Amino acid sequence: NAVNIFPYMDDQQEYLNLVNGLPRDKILILYCDGGACDLSHELAKTLFEFGYEQSFIYTGGWEDWVLKKSIRE
Repeated sequence: NAVNIFPYMDDQQEYLNLVNGLPRDKILILYCDGGACDLSHELAKTLFEFGYEQSFIYTGGWEDWVLKKSIRE
């Protein structure tokens, strides 16, 4: 159920609509392509401002997730 939300969208209203459309009753895991990406941190700031308290950043990002998955297989 991943949702791609780019924090630097040209249309900020669309960005805010996507943020407001996220479930407030679930834990949200934010991630980027890799550890050097700051997009998940920018989104986390917005989510915090909107009261999403169950938001966490997976700092290794997608790159780390895929690597760990391949090691387990």
